[in-house]
Amino acid sequence: MEWFRNKLGRDKVIYVRNNPPRLQLENRRQAFKMASGEFVAMLDDDDEWEPEFLEQTYQALVRHPECAFCSTDHWIMDSESCILPLESEKAAHAFGRLSMTSGVYTDVLDRVLDLQPFSLHTTLFRRTVLESVGFIPPYGGTVPDFGLFLAIGAKRANAYYVARRLGRYRIHQGQQTAKRLENAKSKVDCIKGFVHEYGHCLSKRQYLKVRRMYRLSVVELAVAYGHMGDRASAFKTLARCFELGPGILPISRLFVLALLAMGVTKDSIRSLVARD
Repeated sequence: MEWFRNKLGRDKVIYVRNNPPRLQLENRRQAFKMASGEFVAMLDDDDEWEPEFLEQTYQALVRHPECAFCSTDHWIMDSESCILPLESEKAAHAFGRLSMTSGVYTDVLDRVLDLQPFSLHTTLFRRTVLESVGFIPPYGGTVPDFGLFLAIGAKRANAYYVARRLGRYRIHQGQQTAKRLENAKSKVDCIKGFVHEYGHCLSKRQYLKVRRMYRLSVVELAVAYGHMGDRASAFKTLARCFELGPGILPISRLFVLALLAMGVTKDSIRSLVARD
């Protein structure tokens, strides 16, 4: 960092080390607040941008002043920085990016509620829109980007999407498994916090989507406890499913939870799911 500061100018590169650490959500909020430019982008230390990323997203926002941010698709790479084409294609399909074309999108909130296609590390924001939502909402824990896009969507902001893979997202072996419980808790808290703050902005259809997402997230949190062998917390969590209203629960995930509660191993469950 000192090399960059000496090379580019000490007023151009600001380095902050928090002691004690502020963790993911507060680190991101602090960084966004400290950025002073008209446009702001955030890149984690283990991810990458393609050389054209900033140019393409900046030009899109200049051409479309009605858009609050510009996002792009991205590659998936492994811990050795090797691009994984098949995984990249699967991710693009799973998050709805494969069917998106370059252009303006006025349905940001519905897209986030349906498939969450926008990624923090491949998005250039107008700083003004970040400021309007408190930079990053104070809920979300390990999923602050999810809370941010929900909040921006609730503000009825438009987005521009570039249908090119202009970033690289790194996956690590065991990454999701290691953080399963923490991520599941964060998502439940994020949705609850979003409803508390922006529930009045939602249409009836959008609220039903949020309610369904909340039920699914609570079940995933219960399953995460089940994987840890904590049956008491799993069933206590399951009782929260209808906090936002009634609805249908996913039978397949309840079946997995029941098997975990009976002591069936994770490997056995994977075999059952694979055969199914």
